[in-house]
Amino acid sequence: MLALVIAGSARADDDAPERLTEAMLKAAAEARDAALNRRDLKGAMADVAEHAQIIMADGEDPSFPMVVYARDTYAELLRELWEEAVKVTLERRDVRNRIAPDGQTAVVTSQVVQSTTLREGGGAVRSRSEQVAYVRLIGGRPVLERIEVRMFHD
Repeated sequence: MLALVIAGSARADDDAPERLTEAMLKAAAEARDAALNRRDLKGAMADVAEHAQIIMADGEDPSFPMVVYARDTYAELLRELWEEAVKVTLERRDVRNRIAPDGQTAVVTSQVVQSTTLREGGGAVRSRSEQVAYVRLIGGRPVLERIEVRMFHD
């Protein structure tokens, strides 16, 4: 029985895509953004590597310190934001994928507009950011290893 499981998993790896594609990157980003918009933490973090770093910086004030979050810390920040918000919507624009010649890594840049309506006082907050994601093909799927976010104030 164990041999069948091992043989089955070997076959699954053989069927895994060998290269990142534009379609693969687009589908992963759309799934992640949909999960973020419905406040699905598990879905939003599904393609973020355990060792990933999320780096946040102020795009307008270079004196503001850059903050580096580990995957789980960033997930906790999302959970806390969603607890304070009535509604959160995210829209990704101007997506550009640069896939490495070997097809194993990619750099994805995009502009993100996020609107958040808070429970306390019902105020709305709108933010813009430039995001750069570093992606690696792992187990046949795109996995985010590093995300750099430069926030701008509206």
